[in-house]
Amino acid sequence: MAEHSKKNWITNLFPAEHDFFEMLNQQSKITREGIDLFAMWLERGEDRLAVQVLDQCQDADTSRHTLEATLVASFSTPIDRGDLYAISRELDLVLDYARDSVREAAALEVLPPQPHYREFGTHLLRGVNALDDAIETIGANPSKSEGHIPVVRQACQDIRETYFECLHEVAQETDVNLALRRREIYHHLKDAGVMMDRATDVLHRIIVKLI
Repeated sequence: MAEHSKKNWITNLFPAEHDFFEMLNQQSKITREGIDLFAMWLERGEDRLAVQVLDQCQDADTSRHTLEATLVASFSTPIDRGDLYAISRELDLVLDYARDSVREAAALEVLPPQPHYREFGTHLLRGVNALDDAIETIGANPSKSEGHIPVVRQACQDIRETYFECLHEVAQETDVNLALRRREIYHHLKDAGVMMDRATDVLHRIIVKLI
């Protein structure tokens, strides 16, 4: 109780100059929209969806860079600066791996549909949606944000399991060249899940500090 009173006193003395929760929320929304498009691309393989994913990635970079520049220029922040920087960075990497998957799939000529692409997209979108829901309420209601964490964790676990299933099938593929090309994309899809997991770790640390 005394610790919370101390935090409130310090917050009142040095109020945050910018709404970092809203800035983080804006980046999260862009990421959510980008992964939604990416999941559709993994299922349908439409060129227009691929282009939209790349556009969303640029928008996410702009949002992240704006947050970082504001962070550097600000005297006070509502939560730890390092945590703000870290979660913004990990969110950005989720979409970066989606972008790289699109570009490599085109370069390696393993465009959708391919085995397991849709599963990866489904799990990744479920996790990012829950992550975005958690970020949306973190400033006003961190306890509510906490309730979304298990959903993201499960989605990350499902991505890992899908990846290991892919490796088993790749090992049985008679066309070695095709197997290697598919495995490269599977690895990027798995890494998108890893970045989502890392973003969740940072978010959970923030929640624990706020509750």
